Amino acid sequence: MRNVLISVLLLLATAAQSQSDAGCAFRLSDSNGTMTLEGLAMGPLWRRGLYTLEVAVEHAGGRSVSRQSGTFDVASDADQTVLSTSVIALGRDARLMATLWLTEGERVTSCHVAHES
Repeated sequence: MRNVLISVLLLLATAAQSQSDAGCAFRLSDSNGTMTLEGLAMGPLWRRGLYTLEVAVEHAGGRSVSRQSGTFDVASDADQTVLSTSVIALGRDARLMATLWLTEGERVTSCHVAHES
């Protein structure tokens, strides 16, 4: 059992590190079933470019998908900048999935997050 727990912790640590290495990340907060999702660009890997954020919510009644995009600039003295904030009401047994893409010329990276209520 202990080996399984250690493996899971290592997997979680690796996933968190890979988001930083990708230059993007998500910040999630939950307040009574309402999720706030922030997509972040991490400096100094990414100082400027284009972003696309796709958020999908699945529940018993179906699926909804939202997509937004724009340009961004991370200030030279900042470690990160919030690209987009989404507030989502999650019902019972709902699943939230989000993907954030950053592009600058030929450079492209992405990060993903999933959350179940």
